[in-house]
Amino acid sequence: MEVNISKRSWILLWICLILLNVIMRIPLTPHEIGHDSFLIHFVADSISTYGHAKWWIHPLSIVGLYPFSMASALPFYLSGISQVLPLAMEQAIWVALLSIGIFSSFTAYLMAGAIKDDKIFKFITALAYSTSMGILVQTTWSASGRGLFLVSYRCYHHLKWPIVLELQTVWPMTSQEPAGSFLRFYRE
Repeated sequence: MEVNISKRSWILLWICLILLNVIMRIPLTPHEIGHDSFLIHFVADSISTYGHAKWWIHPLSIVGLYPFSMASALPFYLSGISQVLPLAMEQAIWVALLSIGIFSSFTAYLMAGAIKDDKIFKFITALAYSTSMGILVQTTWSASGRGLFLVSYRCYHHLKWPIVLELQTVWPMTSQEPAGSFLRFYRE
């Protein structure tokens, strides 16, 4: 069943969704919450102060696979926001997490399109995903890499589908996930 919604109403719905995301992410506490948040706050301040990541002692340190290291995407993102915008790191964390939270509705909309090509279904999925408790907890005053991963994974998964489908036509043994192809080879 296709519902016709005017372009003006559609834009108004998206504006309301974005405003709802902003309102739900207004902080109730004066500072960030959680051990990860304070650690990433400190590390991002270190990047802003020294201009480089002082904890990179091995190439695996960049992605957090070396002992006593951490993934560097979120600290660099926060440091960049605090340098580009004239904000303290605490306000930069709130702005960054707010933008990640709003971005979650767009990534959920894209992924819902892979399930069913219906505008209403995709919009309801974006609303449910971006205002779900798990996404709200990870994108409101909690500067950990989990929120960034939860939001960006949808985008990665959406971009991966055409590549996987093309690989399956060239090499039929290719699975959608590495674990799936391992199990497929193990079974044979």
